[in-house]
Amino acid sequence: MGITRLLFRYELIFRFCFILIIPFISSGCKENMVKYDYFIEKPTAIKNADSIEIYLGYTRASSNWIKASYKIEGNIIYVFGELTFKEIPQTLSIKLPDAQKKYRLFWVDDDGKKTEIMIRET
Repeated sequence: MGITRLLFRYELIFRFCFILIIPFISSGCKENMVKYDYFIEKPTAIKNADSIEIYLGYTRASSNWIKASYKIEGNIIYVFGELTFKEIPQTLSIKLPDAQKKYRLFWVDDDGKKTEIMIRET
């Protein structure tokens, strides 16, 4: 009888703790679920003499970075990206073919949507 009571008491404590902990665990897991997609967090670019430094931001998973590439057509620079794991920092440096020319900078996502990134000059 003593053992049955003891087990029953611990089972109630276990169930009570389990009921209290589950909502916190499930809400935390939902919040931290990773959608395997990149995004730009406040895209900015700074022009220094003959190059442009582009800040691309972080991916949703803090351990991931954006690996980016670019293409220059006339005075327009297109930046593309893909999700990678800790390979490359979150900035992209572009050497400009003509430092005197005014350039426009666009981020191109997987769907082909173009977002202009403003360029500040130093």
